[in-house]
Amino acid sequence: MTNVEILTAEEARRRRADLLAQLPFSEDELRKRAAAYQLTADEDAILDQVDELDFLLGK
Repeated sequence: MTNVEILTAEEARRRRADLLAQLPFSEDELRKRAAAYQLTADEDAILDQVDELDFLLGK
């Protein structure tokens, strides 16, 4: 069974910021590493979540 979570835009922005705060480098560096296939599994999972939140936020 799939769980559906409803977020306000503010909650989505906060969650996005919290995810990026878990990294020892910037979002720009995360995306550069992703383009070079240099992410760990955890970093890749964070990027996926950030991208999903960006989609929901209309970015």
